Amino acid sequence: MSTSKARKQGHRPHPECQAPQELIPRLAMAGKALSDENRIRILLCVCPSAKAVSRVVEEVGLSQPLVSHHLKELRRAGLVSVERSGPFVFYQAIDPAVKDLLAGLAELVGGREWD
Repeated sequence: MSTSKARKQGHRPHPECQAPQELIPRLAMAGKALSDENRIRILLCVCPSAKAVSRVVEEVGLSQPLVSHHLKELRRAGLVSVERSGPFVFYQAIDPAVKDLLAGLAELVGGREWD
C-alpha cells in the first residue's frame, strides 16, 4: 500500500519506521546516486582525499566527460564536495563516513569486508 493511500485511510507509520520528512527525499537522492557502479567506484576513489578530475579519470579508467557527469550527480546528492584551485577542480567525499557506509552496505549484501 502506498504511503499516500495509507494516510488517506487514517493509517500512521509506526514511530520506529519514520524519518524526518525533509530527510526522506535527500536519502532517496543519495540512494539513486549510489545505484550506479561507476559512481560507487568514483566515490571510493575520492573518499581518502580530494582529487582532481583528471586523477579520478586515471584511477577509475572512465572518460573525462563520464567522470564529470557522475561527479555532478554525486555532488547533487550531497555525497561529495567540490573545490576549485586555478584550472583544477577537486572532489572529495563529504565525510570519511561515506566509505564506512559503503562498507556497511557491502557487508549487508554479503560482500567481503574491506579496510
